[in-house]
Amino acid sequence: MQFWTKFLGVCVALITVIGALWCVQTYFAKYEDLKNLQLIVEEKAFAKDLVSIEQRLQALQDKLRLDSLQERNWKLEDRYGKNVEKADELVKEEYRKNDFEIRLLIEKFYNKNITAPHIYQKMK
Repeated sequence: MQFWTKFLGVCVALITVIGALWCVQTYFAKYEDLKNLQLIVEEKAFAKDLVSIEQRLQALQDKLRLDSLQERNWKLEDRYGKNVEKADELVKEEYRKNDFEIRLLIEKFYNKNITAPHIYQKMK
């Protein structure tokens, strides 16, 4: 009888130890999986932020280009009159090219649902 109780006690202890080791191993394996998943999510969020920053930077560059083109056209109008009537062909061609690029940039702003600067909203 004593043998069987010791044997039963050893079996129960062995099963308890094995069960405890299995629980610890699965807990930490899940922890590692969660850490890996968290890193993946953080990387995707960081990439999304980079795209957002890149889009804002592109919009800023477009706005600066739009401002410089409009400033150049205003200077040409001041010098040669409305629609550069008194200018030679090179100046007229530059004015038309600038005006075309201005309209393209304004269209780009509206297509991307970015509010165009207020001075250009009348031109659309």
